[in-house]
Amino acid sequence: PKEVLYTFNPGAIKVGDEYTIEYAILPANATNKTVSLSVEDPTLLEVVDATTVKALRAGRTVVTLITEDRNKTDKIIIKVE
Repeated sequence: PKEVLYTFNPGAIKVGDEYTIEYAILPANATNKTVSLSVEDPTLLEVVDATTVKALRAGRTVVTLITEDRNKTDKIIIKVE
């Protein structure tokens, strides 16, 4: 892929909620569209699977979306209320 990017930032999610990350891989015809997530503060958000996080407690943290080849990333800040 040439680029990976978040297509929607929820701004804030509530403690106990799960949120599925919305993203795009460019170009659209890229052969490998596998991604993973990394959370800066895992005490705030738990990574449930490759595109889902669960809010554990209130605060703000950075979530990084990473392509499988680890060459492309995008970051957003998610607030947990």
